Amino acid sequence: MSYATEQSQVGAAQESDVDGLLTRYMRELLRGGEVSYQRVDHMDDVRTCLHCGAHVRFNPVDQGWAACSACGQLA
Repeated sequence: MSYATEQSQVGAAQESDVDGLLTRYMRELLRGGEVSYQRVDHMDDVRTCLHCGAHVRFNPVDQGWAACSACGQLA
Protein backbone atom coordinates (compact mmCIF):
# COMPACT_ATOMS: atom_id res chain seq x y z
CA MET A 1 0.00 0.00 0.00
CA SER A 2 1.41 3.39 -0.94
CA TYR A 3 1.84 6.34 1.40
CA ALA A 4 -0.70 8.41 -0.58
CA THR A 5 -3.31 5.66 -0.28
CA GLU A 6 -2.71 5.40 3.48
CA GLN A 7 -3.04 9.15 3.90
CA SER A 8 -6.25 9.12 1.86
CA GLN A 9 -7.73 6.45 4.13
CA VAL A 10 -6.66 8.34 7.28
CA GLY A 11 -8.19 11.55 5.93
CA ALA A 12 -11.47 9.79 5.16
CA ALA A 13 -11.57 8.26 8.66
CA GLN A 14 -10.97 11.66 10.26
CA GLU A 15 -13.74 13.26 8.19
CA SER A 16 -16.06 10.43 9.23
CA ASP A 17 -15.21 11.08 12.91
CA VAL A 18 -15.98 14.79 12.48
CA ASP A 19 -19.28 13.98 10.75
CA GLY A 20 -20.21 11.61 13.58
CA LEU A 21 -19.34 14.22 16.20
CA LEU A 22 -21.45 16.85 14.43
CA THR A 23 -24.32 14.40 14.10
CA ARG A 24 -24.24 13.57 17.82
CA TYR A 25 -24.03 17.27 18.71
CA MET A 26 -27.03 18.17 16.55
CA ARG A 27 -29.02 15.20 17.89
CA GLU A 28 -28.38 16.35 21.48
CA LEU A 29 -29.39 19.91 20.61
CA LEU A 30 -32.66 18.68 19.15
CA ARG A 31 -33.28 16.31 22.07
CA GLY A 32 -32.77 19.15 24.56
CA GLY A 33 -35.76 21.06 23.24
CA GLU A 34 -35.87 24.60 22.00
CA VAL A 35 -32.55 26.24 21.21
CA SER A 36 -32.54 29.98 21.79
CA TYR A 37 -30.26 32.43 20.10
CA GLN A 38 -29.35 35.90 21.28
CA ARG A 39 -28.10 38.77 19.23
CA VAL A 40 -24.65 39.62 20.55
CA ASP A 41 -23.00 43.01 20.18
CA HIS A 42 -19.23 43.14 19.96
CA MET A 43 -18.87 44.79 23.37
CA ASP A 44 -21.04 42.25 25.20
CA ASP A 45 -19.35 39.87 27.62
CA VAL A 46 -20.67 36.53 26.34
CA ARG A 47 -19.47 33.35 28.03
CA THR A 48 -20.55 29.83 28.82
CA CYS A 49 -21.66 29.65 32.45
CA LEU A 50 -19.94 26.88 34.36
CA HIS A 51 -22.86 26.71 36.77
CA CYS A 52 -25.85 26.34 34.40
CA GLY A 53 -24.14 25.70 31.04
CA ALA A 54 -25.91 28.55 29.23
CA HIS A 55 -23.97 30.55 26.64
CA VAL A 56 -25.24 34.02 27.53
CA ARG A 57 -24.24 37.58 28.33
CA PHE A 58 -22.63 38.19 31.71
CA ASN A 59 -23.59 41.44 33.42
CA PRO A 60 -20.82 43.36 35.20
CA VAL A 61 -21.02 43.70 38.99
CA ASP A 62 -18.64 45.08 41.64
CA GLN A 63 -14.86 44.65 41.53
CA GLY A 64 -14.55 43.04 38.09
CA TRP A 65 -16.97 40.20 38.69
CA ALA A 66 -19.83 39.39 36.31
CA ALA A 67 -23.17 37.64 36.82
CA CYS A 68 -24.69 35.10 34.43
CA SER A 69 -27.86 36.56 32.89
CA ALA A 70 -29.48 33.08 32.94
CA CYS A 71 -28.89 31.95 36.54
CA GLY A 72 -27.23 34.89 38.32
CA GLN A 73 -24.11 32.94 39.35
CA LEU A 74 -20.99 35.11 39.71
CA ALA A 75 -17.92 34.50 37.57
